[in-house]
Amino acid sequence: MKKQPVIKLIFPPLWDIDLPYLSLPQLSSYLLKYNIANNCFDLNLFFWKQLSTRKNLEKFYVWLQEIAINSEIHTDVDINLKNYILVKDYVKLEFDVFFITIMNENHIVNEKIRELLLLFWFNSNTKKYQRFHNVSLDDIPLYFYHDRYYFNSSLSKYAQNSKDIEFLLNDKSENPYYKFYESVFDNITDGECSFYGLSITGINQVIPAFTLAKMLKEKYPNVKIIFGGAWVTQLAAKIAKNPSLFKDVDYFVVGEGEKALYKILTGNIEVISNVLMLKDGKIMNSKAPDYVDLDDLPPPSFIDYDLNSYDIKNTLPYQSSRGCSWGKCTYCSYHILDPFYRKKTKESIYRDLDTLIHKYSTEYICFVDSELNKERLLSISDVISYLKRKISWRGFSKLEKDLTFDVLSKASENGCDFLIWGMESGSDNILYKIRKGTNIKIMENVLRDAHHAGIHNRVCVMYEIPEESDTDFNHTIDFLKRNINYIGSMSFSQFTLEFNSVMFNKMNIIPDNENELLIGYPLEKRETSYREKLERLFLQIGGFI
Repeated sequence: MKKQPVIKLIFPPLWDIDLPYLSLPQLSSYLLKYNIANNCFDLNLFFWKQLSTRKNLEKFYVWLQEIAINSEIHTDVDINLKNYILVKDYVKLEFDVFFITIMNENHIVNEKIRELLLLFWFNSNTKKYQRFHNVSLDDIPLYFYHDRYYFNSSLSKYAQNSKDIEFLLNDKSENPYYKFYESVFDNITDGECSFYGLSITGINQVIPAFTLAKMLKEKYPNVKIIFGGAWVTQLAAKIAKNPSLFKDVDYFVVGEGEKALYKILTGNIEVISNVLMLKDGKIMNSKAPDYVDLDDLPPPSFIDYDLNSYDIKNTLPYQSSRGCSWGKCTYCSYHILDPFYRKKTKESIYRDLDTLIHKYSTEYICFVDSELNKERLLSISDVISYLKRKISWRGFSKLEKDLTFDVLSKASENGCDFLIWGMESGSDNILYKIRKGTNIKIMENVLRDAHHAGIHNRVCVMYEIPEESDTDFNHTIDFLKRNINYIGSMSFSQFTLEFNSVMFNKMNIIPDNENELLIGYPLEKRETSYREKLERLFLQIGGFI
């Protein structure tokens, strides 16, 4: 007989649905190792499925027709030109053809029209604030950089300070997540669970998570609510000064969650490290995190996941290391999330991948390590060569001199077909200032060698970096053009100053007391044509694949 779960682990909306997010599957397997029954629920995937039902899409279709009939944009909703063109194209179709056209093989609306579907959903469930939430991408403040594509519906504007969070939690008519959760509450809850754990990765999940916590407390006053994830860890010092955030949340786990969660669930409250909790009206600050030995972690458990419903098929996320082996980039705050670099042995990686391959029939692994350096690439290649069933894989890396043609060829020969490179800039001046630890000659060599080894190169570029001159930016454009034959795809983003990065601390930014939960801080707006130039190259290279 299956044991009743002690805790339900929930990944809330709004997020993409490329793959299952790794945090909860890894926590789940760790708890199972110690015989703590649990259940994982990807509420974000469930949300997208509910929006994609035929009944909802019939209403969506009518809404699109109403917009298209008007010669001007619909009076109570603003949509950008790209989406308006989509509307014109789609409403020409009969509904049955429309339905087939917009659905992917997972029976979820395809990516091209999800932004419009979210806009429809939001405007159908709120009254007062439509005009603000329907802004175009270019008008979204930079400090929402983690949420630039879900901004219209995630309500992340209200997640930058505790007063706005409380306001939206108390105004059910303007918080569409209340209505959504009420309609599916029985799917979310388990009346026998004593704990609910929610993982918040970005600002776009904050309002949906706090809304669910409030509803759970109203329905089950005695349950304990635990929040964790990157958002909590980055803002731990601010959460520790804010009692109002603990109204519906009992514990905030800071940093790694495995040991902290185990101690909460087994009642060892007095010896918990890296946890914030309210006691006698005071917030108890955590001790230093109690780090887990990565080789003691069992393979992540995806047993509760419908793996066929994600956008990327036959693919699972996996992490062979935590922290960053470089850890010196001045713009990055990753050291807050994982301050120490640790890695799994080849034996542990082999055990985990062998299990994932045979248990879930996966054909592809997406390594979510912050950086696959030379040692990791070679170790993973060795492991893959030992496996009886060959798989392909990808990951993130840094364009550095140790990644020679021999290293990249070995990776390619053992299944690596895609690497995402944090290039940032094509100017030696900027690379030096942000302490990237490389230069354009090294980057060109690595891109060329990876391409010749048969690996798809995706480069990630930032623009309007502090102290980046027109000359520096033009060097970036020249670099991309010069190496265009070696670049398979690219992404680019406007620079945002991250809270607690080296650059942030050196700039002596005055705290925004009104928006105490900011993670990305806006800098003075610059009037440049950098974005337009990158967009032209983006189209020439082919963008994402």
